[in-house]
Amino acid sequence: MDFELWIVFPNTKRSKTSDVRKRLRMECRNRDWLVQERNSDVRRFNGRPVEVVAGVDADNLYRRAHRVKVAVLFFGRPFVPLNPEARLDRAEHRVALDRFVRYKAHAQRLPEDAVDVSGHLASCEEWRQSVECDSGYDPRCLPLHLFKARQVELESHEDRRRFNEVHGAGARRRDAAGLTWHLNAARFHGREKLHVAGHELGGGVPLGRIRERKCENDNDGCRAMACSRLPQHRTRRSSPRPSTIRVEGAEVIRACT
Repeated sequence: MDFELWIVFPNTKRSKTSDVRKRLRMECRNRDWLVQERNSDVRRFNGRPVEVVAGVDADNLYRRAHRVKVAVLFFGRPFVPLNPEARLDRAEHRVALDRFVRYKAHAQRLPEDAVDVSGHLASCEEWRQSVECDSGYDPRCLPLHLFKARQVELESHEDRRRFNEVHGAGARRRDAAGLTWHLNAARFHGREKLHVAGHELGGGVPLGRIRERKCENDNDGCRAMACSRLPQHRTRRSSPRPSTIRVEGAEVIRACT
């Protein structure tokens, strides 16, 4: 499987991280890895700086992580917006980049003045050669930045067993917000072979269908939330019937409030 290294750095520290990024590009060329570089913008809310990755970049990263093996090395503390209309100084409206790609890609923070990057690259290589997903029903396939769960540790078999005891296993799960998620493995989207953490999802993967109360517009921020082309996780709640909007091939079900 092909491998990509994504480097994410604050736009305000482009010069300061230049030497480290140059060394990373050189090492990737030697290893025949593709490099993607993206910057985060620093925004201020009530004087508080928040590093924000553009929704379109987050969306592309998430998609690539299901087509090739991906590692992300990032500077600072970048966040992905979950609701582009809301204030990002509120924790419920953003998710840290490493959590956004958790179990889908390897993510690791780099110091701005790193001299030796060999240890970080060794971690990327270990991820490249590993398989960290058992099947399409593995809870690590869930879009865990949207699926509300108090437990997010899923590394061990025991961790996943406890998760399944709380939220259900197989094709039907219920998250901590009271939403029921259904995996319909019979409905596949296209013939493209997609992967989660080195495990091939046979026969292509179905569309993702997600109910998200805070998504109001079909824009970059919503595309980042959509997690399209994942196994089709549908969510249900009692009436009134929610409205539906299309987001990059997925359906985001907007709950009535």
